[in-house]
Amino acid sequence: MTRRLSADQVDEAATLLQQGELVAFPTETVFGLGASLLRDQALDALFKVKGRPLDNPLIVHIPDLSHAELLTRDLPQVFFQLAERFWPGPFTMIVPKSVNVSKKATGGLDSVALRIPSHKTAQALLRSVNEPLVAPSANLSGKPSGTCIDHVLEDFDGKIAAVIEGSVLLGIESTVVSLLHDQIVVVRPGCIAKEEIEAFLHREVALSHAKNIATNIATNIATNIAPGMKYRHYAPLARVELFLTTEDLERHLEQSPAISRLLIAKKPYGSLPFCPLSMLSLYDALRKADHMRCDEVVILCDVETQKNAGLMNRLEKAASTQDARV
Repeated sequence: MTRRLSADQVDEAATLLQQGELVAFPTETVFGLGASLLRDQALDALFKVKGRPLDNPLIVHIPDLSHAELLTRDLPQVFFQLAERFWPGPFTMIVPKSVNVSKKATGGLDSVALRIPSHKTAQALLRSVNEPLVAPSANLSGKPSGTCIDHVLEDFDGKIAAVIEGSVLLGIESTVVSLLHDQIVVVRPGCIAKEEIEAFLHREVALSHAKNIATNIATNIATNIAPGMKYRHYAPLARVELFLTTEDLERHLEQSPAISRLLIAKKPYGSLPFCPLSMLSLYDALRKADHMRCDEVVILCDVETQKNAGLMNRLEKAASTQDARV
């Protein structure tokens, strides 16, 4: 059985991580599945237990900026500017890696993704373990991310050493920004919007999408540079369909057979079983669709939702038609 630890037991969790074990813990975004960056056997175990493709890079979590210098090289000045403004917080930067970082953690790339989380439990754990931790979302690869301890245990009970109790604050993963090739590119939208970064830097920032990245000459970044770009993510077993208007949803319902459906929206519609749509509740709603054994999830994206790039990114990934859910 996986041990449940309280937030006061981070030292015990740190000892397990130093021994090469896997420990899940809450961050401000979602629960992370932690493993020591310094132990190859821990990295191997993490990829195996998640069922994660080896070319899908991991985000390295560090307690403070001093650790970044040990893991990186040739840092641009903008890195320190962005770190001062957005760290600690739901913000990840991709920079050139040093020889101290195993390519197992970077999908074979010469770059590394770094983040300093702001969640008090995550910070306490990182200080206690005093090692950089990789911490992808605590879910089986491809499934909706874990945003509560029940989600984590649903996927990993008996498969990892421990999980630390706690609550997440935001509900979707961090914004990921690449600083490679003398460019600033948002490669994964999140809670910190592109416009907020631009307002701080007083310059335009590029936005890259996996679906067109291969032909996006301006960004010139590989599809697997950051988590969530190359593979289908955040998806329940049921088919997911997105609709931008109630008219489109109604037309779909009229033309489709009567099957088991769950509606995720800002408010109920008709007699469909309903879950509210928000960043904090999205992954729980998608997991409920599996519990209900739904054939289809229909998601109604109102104008406010459509303006939320981070949330729309997760919805579009969940609705991906890619066959392999990895």
